[in-house]
Amino acid sequence: MIIFGTSGITSVKIKGSFHCPACGSGAGYQHKSVTRFFTLFFVPLIPMGKVADFILCERCGGTFKPEVLTWGGTVPSSPTGTPPPLPGAMPSALREPHQGGYSGPGFHGTSATTVSYQANGVAKTSMILGIIGLLTSFLFCPSIFLCIAGLVLGTIGLSRAKKGQGLVGGKNQAVAGIACSSVGLVAMVVLALLVAKDGNPNRETKSPREAAALSISSSSSQTAYGNTPKAVDLAKKYATLMSGMHQLAFESSKGKAPKTAKYVVHCELRDNSCAFLVCVPQYRKFTDDAKSSLEELAWSTARTVIKDEPTLKPESELCVALKGMLMFGSVMTGTTAGSSPATTTKNEEDMDRFFTVVAEKEPAVEKGE
Repeated sequence: MIIFGTSGITSVKIKGSFHCPACGSGAGYQHKSVTRFFTLFFVPLIPMGKVADFILCERCGGTFKPEVLTWGGTVPSSPTGTPPPLPGAMPSALREPHQGGYSGPGFHGTSATTVSYQANGVAKTSMILGIIGLLTSFLFCPSIFLCIAGLVLGTIGLSRAKKGQGLVGGKNQAVAGIACSSVGLVAMVVLALLVAKDGNPNRETKSPREAAALSISSSSSQTAYGNTPKAVDLAKKYATLMSGMHQLAFESSKGKAPKTAKYVVHCELRDNSCAFLVCVPQYRKFTDDAKSSLEELAWSTARTVIKDEPTLKPESELCVALKGMLMFGSVMTGTTAGSSPATTTKNEEDMDRFFTVVAEKEPAVEKGE
């Protein structure tokens, strides 16, 4: 993957009309500059020097040295149409204003060079910094400086564009830089508040069901969890059986489910109830038919695992929930004696009662004097 490199960026510095050596006076021109930039993920960041600087005639497409803007000669008859060598020229910054523009000397009655547009490098820099700051707002430290710089430069660039009375461009770039920088700063504030909230010890704690779902989704090596040592043993047995039976269950349905699948299980074992939360990281690759088969396999495996569990009776409640890395696909509830679940939904709240600890009521004591 290409992370960094260099790239030549062509930008228009000035626009206007001039006396073109190839096609005559009154032609529109663009003063273009090619600068080599250091790029990161194809985004130009650091200028590394100017590569070229030239004038492009918008009428005939000819390209000339910048000195052509002050050249006042005539084009000799030539079979190739090549203009004569350009003499030394006065720097454009030293030209005297003439009739609302800037004129070069020695045009002998021909149309003078006029400027109708000047680039706004500050505005362009603001836009680049603002975009990078917004895209990297989650990094905080470098982004806050990028966004602040983009906001300041954008304000300066916008002010220059307004004072230019139509001659200075970059207004849209300055606005984009200010907008991206502002959004980036807001995003960093929001992220900082979220991080601070997560680090607050007084924040609302996750429910036991949410904690169990998070543990199986984020597991890297462990495959079994539970609320008691006995529950962990049941979860380990469940995960082993599901992994072993997976290939046999889906070998006749080629293409409908992955050939192998990793199962991570949490078992919540309580008096007269049991719940299995099953995480299948490749769950999204199962087709609808394969998911139905997986539900049947998961329910029958749960009944097999708890068959000899003495704490559970035939009328005890049973729950089996299947989920991918993010969302639950099905939540099946019923009894340990049922060959199929009584209900199948996608509502996670149907599992809450299996994770609720019911406090034992203290026996009533008759008050006496």
